[in-house]
Amino acid sequence: MARFDEETGTWVALPSLPEARSSHDAIVLDNKLYVVGGWKMAGEGNTTWHATGWTLDLADDDAKWEPLEVPFRRRALALAAHDGDLYAIGGMGETGGPTTRVDRFDPETRTWSEVAPLEGEGMSGFGCAAFATGGRLYVSTIRGELQRLAEDGSRWETIRKLPKPRFFHRMLPMDDDHLVIVGGGSMELGKFDQVDIIAID
Repeated sequence: MARFDEETGTWVALPSLPEARSSHDAIVLDNKLYVVGGWKMAGEGNTTWHATGWTLDLADDDAKWEPLEVPFRRRALALAAHDGDLYAIGGMGETGGPTTRVDRFDPETRTWSEVAPLEGEGMSGFGCAAFATGGRLYVSTIRGELQRLAEDGSRWETIRKLPKPRFFHRMLPMDDDHLVIVGGGSMELGKFDQVDIIAID
């Protein structure tokens, strides 16, 4: 693990994760790095789905990874920070296949709750990307939908179609009104090198 120091233009090493994993996601919330989801692939027929996440306090130079219990085992999910909470969105479960399930973590109480699922069927949550900007939380799905969490958190709404549906990509805010979508690919077209700038409204 490493973080980029913008002042020096260099990468700074962080403590290694206590266990190997892939197909997970990571996000920073209140200067803490969260890693959730994923699995460990150790050869054919020897795959471990992780039931524990990890947190690292980036403000503490001597910090060590602390375990974070999670109420699910999922990979190919998206993590996002929104309104002081952490959201674990979609992915694929150890059982049941792709899912639109969304779980919210409250860092103050250290509790998880299941909240409104994404619109659509299970595949809508597989390999999705998520980020918050302008006080709202957005998700880009494999179906090419840009979904937004309602202000009261009760539901997701599809607000537009994207130029190219993609999965296993990244979505970042350019400003309050635009999102940048990079990487990923599709089953039909393969990997993408095109960057899409999406107007939210």
